[in-house]
Amino acid sequence: MRSGERESNMEFTGIGERNYQSFSNLLPGVGLSRDKMYIGAIEDNTAVGAGEFSSDGDLLVLDSIFVIDNYRRRGIASAMLCEISTFAESAGAGGIWADYPSDEGTDAFLKDCGFVTMEDCVFYQVPIRDILESEASQEIFGMIPDKPENSIRVCSFADLSSSQLNNIKSKLVESDIDDVDKMISTLPDPTTSIAVYRDAHRKDIGAVIITDVTGDYVTIKYMANMGGNPKDFALLLKSFYKMTLKKHLTYKTLSFCTVEQEIKQIIEKFAGHELTPTGSMMVAYRNL
Repeated sequence: MRSGERESNMEFTGIGERNYQSFSNLLPGVGLSRDKMYIGAIEDNTAVGAGEFSSDGDLLVLDSIFVIDNYRRRGIASAMLCEISTFAESAGAGGIWADYPSDEGTDAFLKDCGFVTMEDCVFYQVPIRDILESEASQEIFGMIPDKPENSIRVCSFADLSSSQLNNIKSKLVESDIDDVDKMISTLPDPTTSIAVYRDAHRKDIGAVIITDVTGDYVTIKYMANMGGNPKDFALLLKSFYKMTLKKHLTYKTLSFCTVEQEIKQIIEKFAGHELTPTGSMMVAYRNL
């Protein structure tokens, strides 16, 4: 959507509990977050657009912005962005940024609004069945014995105690992962995320995979061998393999976005073929 002329009878309003229902179908997720700011656009007593923003230090973060079909290309999105940016600037914010899947329309809109855009990382996708049925994965998984002590060390996020979960969160924060609490608390099915501990006492994290299952995709949000032991990582992947079978996810596609070639190479090793990028994640920034 490109910016254009703002309609003269357009009104903008903050979105709160009082008027949330009017804009609920224009916002992602369910309900309002205390950590975010919301702006809505109204024309002819109709909610036609909504934007969701948050703060990160002295930066304003554009989380989402949406305008209904019949009202696009009128400059409504850029006007909402201008309104909230003016407010943020008066509050002392230094700039505004966004990260988003690369899209020709979104790229053009942000550039028209004065943003500098650049590629952050690339998407990869591979059918889970490719991994489950490849000779390479079967050979690797066959080398990992199904010992009782191994199964004790494996734990899904749904079975974690609060102290264990906080331990993982601390490790993620140390790894400079943003919005750790949100990433974990919004997982629709915690059983698809797995932790492998280095011993049966489950006190020291060995390896972790955090995934989100939506639609036809199983998306890897984070994967790491925290303990540095390749056997722990192999056990993690075998546990993930078993989970996909148990949850009947074999028809879905594994999706991940990374700048770490090691993760891409690991998935390629299990899939038995080279992966090619299917898209890009972009970062956009503009001074206020």
